Amino acid sequence: FLRNGSLVPLSRFPVLGYESFQIPIDLVMVSLAYYLTYWLRHEGVFEGQTKMTFIATLPAVLLTKIVVFHLTGLYRIRWRQAGVPEMLRGVRSMVLSSVAAALVVAYLRIGRTSAATLIVDFYVMSSFVLGTRFSARLIHYYAQSNPAHKKRVLIYGTGPSASLLICELLANQHHS
Repeated sequence: FLRNGSLVPLSRFPVLGYESFQIPIDLVMVSLAYYLTYWLRHEGVFEGQTKMTFIATLPAVLLTKIVVFHLTGLYRIRWRQAGVPEMLRGVRSMVLSSVAAALVVAYLRIGRTSAATLIVDFYVMSSFVLGTRFSARLIHYYAQSNPAHKKRVLIYGTGPSASLLICELLANQHHS
C-alpha cells in the first residue's frame, strides 16, 4: 500500500507544514502519549487516584509541552527536507518539554506523578510527535523504493558530480 505511492498526494498538502495545523496534531499526540504512559505504568488499571491524577495533570502537561515546542522552534522546522540536524532539534524540544512539564507538575503539586511515569512519557511522546513529522518522509521513501516505477540508469564516473546526480535522481520524482 505504501509502495504504490497512493499516500504521496496527501503528504504534499502545504497546510501540513503550518504551525496552526501541527499544534492540534501535537495536542492529540501528547495527550495520547500521556494516556498510554499512565495505562502502561499502572498496567491497565485506570481508576481511582490514578485517574484523578491523570485528569488533573493533563492540562498542565499539554500546555507546557506545546509552549516549549513553540519556544524551541519545533514548528519552524520543514520536515519534508529534515535530516539529522532537524532530528536533533526535535529531540532537544522533546527533552526540554518533558523536563519543563515535570517541573510544572512538581511545582503545582497537582498530584503524585512518579519519575518513571515522566520518563516513559518522554519516550512515548517523542515517538509519537517525531513519528508524525517524519511520516511524510517515510511515505515518500516507500513510494520511491517501488521497483515497478523505476528506470534503470548507469552512471559512469565518481566524485562530487556523480554524487549530486544520484541525489537529484533520487530526490526528484519526475525522473523515475
